[in-house]
Amino acid sequence: MRFQVHHVTVYTYSRAVRLGPHWLRLRPRGDDAGRLLSFDLDIDPAPAGCSTCLDAEGNLATRVWFDGEATSLRVTSRFEVRTGRPDAYDYLPEPIPWDAPYDAALRRRLLPWIEPGHLATEVRAFGDELRAGAEDGHQFVRLLNEWLHRELSREIRDTGAAHAPETTLRLKRGACRDLAVLFVAVCRSQGLAARFVSGYQASPEQLTGAKPAPADARKWPRYMHAWPEVYLPGGGWRGFDPTRGLAVADSHVALAAAARAEDAAPVDGHFFGEARSRMSTTLRIDVDG
Repeated sequence: MRFQVHHVTVYTYSRAVRLGPHWLRLRPRGDDAGRLLSFDLDIDPAPAGCSTCLDAEGNLATRVWFDGEATSLRVTSRFEVRTGRPDAYDYLPEPIPWDAPYDAALRRRLLPWIEPGHLATEVRAFGDELRAGAEDGHQFVRLLNEWLHRELSREIRDTGAAHAPETTLRLKRGACRDLAVLFVAVCRSQGLAARFVSGYQASPEQLTGAKPAPADARKWPRYMHAWPEVYLPGGGWRGFDPTRGLAVADSHVALAAAARAEDAAPVDGHFFGEARSRMSTTLRIDVDG
């Protein structure tokens, strides 16, 4: 599948501010699931310097810094990528028994994505209940994905942090980032390594070839997407999309993955000054076979 993406993020400030350094995680992730054909990044005001490097989570990111003051910051990314994983299950799965989902050496390497941190009682109880009906970790992940897709309603929130897992579980609704955070927490409650992913998806209409009616075309905005990945022995990090109820294959393009949702943000930075800030985005995603 070929994706062409044009993504603009604009921050406006009520008065001039000094921009601090920013991390930009907008380049599609380089792995066997996709081949990057072109990529362009435009920043206004122009940064005093930039450096492309690996962030703490191993994501390829651009670090930029600025001189002087500004009343806005505009970040524009354009890229073309061809995804190359039509089969989400193109691997030979290894056992994930409940008594030891990972061998000792692998578990040590995966600890940053296994440790649950604070975990609400109701989230752990939900994980325990789901585990009781699953033969092993593979089935658990599939059941969790299906349950979240079936039982939780989707909503769109343009801005704001992801809800706490227990909040999403209680409300039985959430944005894609809320479902992803809940999915990760439930997996970790059972000793499975999981992480948060930010990126893009082909819409259901693009996958089926359907088009919005002319009267609705202006009401058809696109948004960034989020989903979880679970480390599956034999398959490595594999994505699941509870918003769509499917395993991630070639209809998704990942930008960044992290143990915490905030560490996979596409634009991450701060400013100095007494000002109010406002963020707006425009996103166009064109997809063809």
